[in-house]
Amino acid sequence: YWQREQIELPPQVISVKGNSAEYPSNFESAGIEKLRLHVRARNYKDFSQITVSLINDHQDSENSDFQERNENCFYQTELSIKVKENAKLIPRENIGGTTTEEKLNSLLYRNAHGYAVGHTCSASWDAENNIVRTDWLPQEYVQDVDPRGDPLIDQQLNTMEFKSFSSEAITKYSEEQLLSLLSVIPDSYEKWIDTDIEKEKETVPEELLDVANNQINFGRDAIRRMRQTIALLKNNPDAMKAFFYANEAMVIQAKWQGYKLDWRPFQLAFSLLTIESIVDKSIDRNIMDLLWFPTGGGKTEAYLFLIAYTLFYRRLERGSLTKSDGVCVISRYTLRALTSDQFQRSASLICAAELIRIRETGNNNKYPFSIGLWIGKSNTPNKYKDAVTALKKQATINPKAIEKCPCCNGALEWGADERNELIIVKCLNNECELGEKCPELPIHTVDEQIYRIRPSFIIATVDKFFQIIRFPTRTNNLFNLNTEFNPPDLIIQDELHLISGPLGSMTGLLELTIDFLCSKGDFKPKVIGSTATIQRASQQILSLFDREVFQFPPPLLNADNSFFAKKSTVSSGRIYLGITNAGRTGQFMMSAISGSLLQSINDDSEGWKPEDKDPYTTLCGYFNSIRELGGARTLLWEDAQKAKGVYAKIRNENEREVNDLQELTGQISQEELKQALMRLQKTADHDDHIDMLLASVMLSVGVNIPRLGLMVVNGQPKTMSEYIQATSRVRRNEIPGLIITLFSNSKVRDRSHFETFCSWHNAFYRHVEATSVTPFSSRSRDKGLKALVVALALREAMMDERNIQLNADRKKIVAEKVIPKILKRVQSIDSMESEQCRNEINNFLDEWESRDSLTYLWNDQHINESLFISAEMAAQGQAAGRFNAGIWVAPNSARDVEPDVNIKIRRFLSRDFVLPHTDETLTDN
Repeated sequence: YWQREQIELPPQVISVKGNSAEYPSNFESAGIEKLRLHVRARNYKDFSQITVSLINDHQDSENSDFQERNENCFYQTELSIKVKENAKLIPRENIGGTTTEEKLNSLLYRNAHGYAVGHTCSASWDAENNIVRTDWLPQEYVQDVDPRGDPLIDQQLNTMEFKSFSSEAITKYSEEQLLSLLSVIPDSYEKWIDTDIEKEKETVPEELLDVANNQINFGRDAIRRMRQTIALLKNNPDAMKAFFYANEAMVIQAKWQGYKLDWRPFQLAFSLLTIESIVDKSIDRNIMDLLWFPTGGGKTEAYLFLIAYTLFYRRLERGSLTKSDGVCVISRYTLRALTSDQFQRSASLICAAELIRIRETGNNNKYPFSIGLWIGKSNTPNKYKDAVTALKKQATINPKAIEKCPCCNGALEWGADERNELIIVKCLNNECELGEKCPELPIHTVDEQIYRIRPSFIIATVDKFFQIIRFPTRTNNLFNLNTEFNPPDLIIQDELHLISGPLGSMTGLLELTIDFLCSKGDFKPKVIGSTATIQRASQQILSLFDREVFQFPPPLLNADNSFFAKKSTVSSGRIYLGITNAGRTGQFMMSAISGSLLQSINDDSEGWKPEDKDPYTTLCGYFNSIRELGGARTLLWEDAQKAKGVYAKIRNENEREVNDLQELTGQISQEELKQALMRLQKTADHDDHIDMLLASVMLSVGVNIPRLGLMVVNGQPKTMSEYIQATSRVRRNEIPGLIITLFSNSKVRDRSHFETFCSWHNAFYRHVEATSVTPFSSRSRDKGLKALVVALALREAMMDERNIQLNADRKKIVAEKVIPKILKRVQSIDSMESEQCRNEINNFLDEWESRDSLTYLWNDQHINESLFISAEMAAQGQAAGRFNAGIWVAPNSARDVEPDVNIKIRRFLSRDFVLPHTDETLTDN
């Protein structure tokens, strides 16, 4: 055995002059050999940039054994540098750039400074006392955002003799009281801009004043729009009534979920910003309103209110809540986990709205408000017969999107109405108000049923909308075509930052068709979105939706305070720790960290209560790929368990029992996902409690797990957006969060993030990468342009799946009505591709016209008679040499831009396989 010796070196003086530095080169005078200091100084503008290194000069020989190498090492080294009184630390310069977005970041984060960078190690500092130091375990406390906003709001409320923005109180207000309450928001916002912001503008550097003035103008424009909505509510009785109804629906669904809803100022402000452009179809309707708010701040409630408002207003505008109105709102998500989670919350709102409608119409159940889940056959059945079979066999893929009644939390019964060929759902609780008033809950999850019923509100995945190309007749119903109803008025795109890359490009192509289907005359649908992490939103939204963007709340002069969201100084927040695996393998470090954290729950020295410990009893490991997660599963289950035992002995504690490990990835089924999310709500004293959760990107896309408080991130995620989103799953509600990120020293990007750990955690959102969306690039056109042309041509030229021949008259209609629409979009988004796009469309139309034997729009079984086939069939056919590469392929998904091929593996018997050019056979063992 050997023991490490504590060494503390006396302070050394480093004198810097220009590009040279004077300093003691070694520490032999202190009795330390083979350890030396190296200092490099560089003049930069009017200050010095200094690099200080500590070097171990011990040399290992070929004969050195393990113990000799360890004896020659210096462990837990630390350098601490204090600047003398006649000098001061200068923050590292942020290269701001010249684009509008870069200048805006320079303005918003001008007070977020970094003072040092580590090399292999990390760095931290005490700027007030002019001290920087190396740090092997850097930490940064990331404060929460206070959604209550600026104190001026409460002051204005008190002036107007209101206590809060209580949703329950609003249900009892008169119209005049409601208008007065709502006026508090734009009035206090205007006062804040006129006083605080104009004063702060005096401190803005001159080169950023233009950006500052532009941001202030955004704030004043928001005030204008909010006051327009207040005026609308005052002058339009239906608009006012819809507001009260929507607020009451939110009160009811909140009560069902066990909480009282106090509106946060930004939620009401966003509603005021948007309502006028939904109702009056004003010029602001063509602006996409983007709700930008940190994860967990309450974005969902904001657009749930707008959904309820739109549903009520459309019916009131038609004259009665008893009248059907088709599909009113469409909400789209990128991943099924997020879709399923939001569907449960949205179903609760729709059921609450339906109770109000029933009450107001004298128990009329003929045309209920309803909700549909449209996400694909891998999650819910497409056909009624398949759904019936799934229910009888209790199959994994079944129509049961929710298990509990939104009102009473009792069991639901899913069954079949054979007469009408509908899947119906009932609450079995005889004392449930919802079950009593709604014998059949207005919830639809089977595709055939959704096409027939036209639910008021549809939740779907982005991928699913490619069905409008393949099945135009049935999907036309989702847009109320050939009916008396108006097309959907509101489209919601949640988690906008995920619509990027190939998915974003394919989605951007499809959006032109959706715009066309949802438009009436010159009026497009209102599009709103939400995100917590985005850069260059204006360019992304132009490429996706061909719209200008209004980000709300608009950041004015400081990222820490947008009036509606202010950095909190009293919340528990999250602590981020960084660790490098320098000198050890990543597997060893992951096991050691996990073992220590798992065992730490048995540390009773702080006197924590069991309920306080509970958020930390589930250790969440976040991985950047399925491959890494798969490799870690065995590692954590075995090695972390061993490490846990070692720590228990060292700390003289009882070893914790760890019994359950759960994966949360895209590879698990929809039913497994639902069960996993339910189990993650279970506390440590429950038999079904999960001790370890291994998650991939699925966790970062809005999955709500309030009780998680502990996470280990295995390597820096691919994007800063993913890192922020994933780690924000930790510490929801009042739970303090701890996130430990293990960086790989062998990966340049990981090492850079570790070395600058404190700097970028100090200004999280500044470092979010811009996303790329190129819907009309050559590769995107190859994949989807033909399908886009056909989707529009079918509607304009009155064709369908079995009437697909392009004759001269139809071609003329396409040339006059379809091509200009597409080229206008291309010109707006990427004008350089316009001419090439025109040529490709014309060539395609000529080829389409020449195919005189077309019978089907899309049929993989009759290739020569079909206009399109799937990418999978094309790949299989070309590989087998059954047809040439000229067959037209259409995408079946926005995500899968390359075809999938199923591979079946079977065991060969020896007689089945003879090695080529030999008489040798493979034997079956």
